Amino acid sequence: MQQIRTDSIPSETHSEELATHTDDHAIRNDGHATPADTLRGHTGKKSLYQIVKALPADATPAQQDSAVQANLSVPDLQFPEGKTYEFPLTGGPSVRCSIPQPELFVPRLTKGTRWEGQHTVYTPQGIAGDPLPYRFRTDDYVTSALLLSFFLMTWSVARSWRYLTTWFRDFFFAPRSNRQTTERDKTELRGRAFLVFQTCFLLGILFSDYAQERLPEVFNQNSPYVILGFAVGVCCLYFLLKTALYRFINYVFFERYRAEEWMETYQLTILLEGLALLPVTLLLVYFDPPYEWLEIAFLSIIAGVKLLLFYKCLRLFFNSFLGCLHLILYFCTLELLPAVLLWRVLVFSSHYLAIIT
Repeated sequence: MQQIRTDSIPSETHSEELATHTDDHAIRNDGHATPADTLRGHTGKKSLYQIVKALPADATPAQQDSAVQANLSVPDLQFPEGKTYEFPLTGGPSVRCSIPQPELFVPRLTKGTRWEGQHTVYTPQGIAGDPLPYRFRTDDYVTSALLLSFFLMTWSVARSWRYLTTWFRDFFFAPRSNRQTTERDKTELRGRAFLVFQTCFLLGILFSDYAQERLPEVFNQNSPYVILGFAVGVCCLYFLLKTALYRFINYVFFERYRAEEWMETYQLTILLEGLALLPVTLLLVYFDPPYEWLEIAFLSIIAGVKLLLFYKCLRLFFNSFLGCLHLILYFCTLELLPAVLLWRVLVFSSHYLAIIT
């Protein structure tokens, strides 16, 4: 706010002298009287409205200013510098001014108004808003891939329904050494590689949501596609290494038919895991349920799959009483420990990914 100098403010005794003062805008070229001359001689106290109203309609702003200065007594207001105060504006932020005595102005400006006493620091560039968080349901690429995987999984399960019913029927029975099921020879599980990849894709979406919720320093510094692709790639590598490790150990220590039965069971449990995670992922993407509910559902699905594998491993390899000790070592080494390592690799690698990017 520009300060008003007292030496430029006329007093009552100087009004006549200022009224007779003329400048470049005070005298017209045609010799007629100026607006200041029309108000000369008025001794009554006039308001700003009356002074401007008495001027001709074609009076310029400079002429109006000259008439106001000649006929209106402006109070002497002069303040030292050094302090900053806020003056609110109607419908907007306040303006910060260097006036040390705001009580002379603020009550007059804000008295009786609905914004009296409201103070907001004025920022020329505007007020920064909170950005909308990233959501999978607003991402066309992720939702399209998710819906496509849903339809392809449905098609694969429908084409392999006979094979799946036969497998579920024989799941709770140990296979015989010369067992060759005719129904399994006539049918097969279609799209095994896709079903494994689809499970990895669902796990990647769930980990991306976990990173957004619990690892904001990682999620905010990387693209959601980078985190999703990284998680899917790590999960695919995990299943490939685990399958190779199972094949090596089972063919070394157990019979061939038992090893083949176990690999078939393991692949089908991956399919079951993907089928169970699909509705959880759809709820996460489109309905955004509470995060605690998602944790409980995810851990319940993983625990259920591990229990099925534990039971099948017990019936296939360690059906004796002393075999339980070997089962604990086998199952913890090849099933529980890799799952924990997968989780730690995802978390620590995502932090490293945020650093290098």
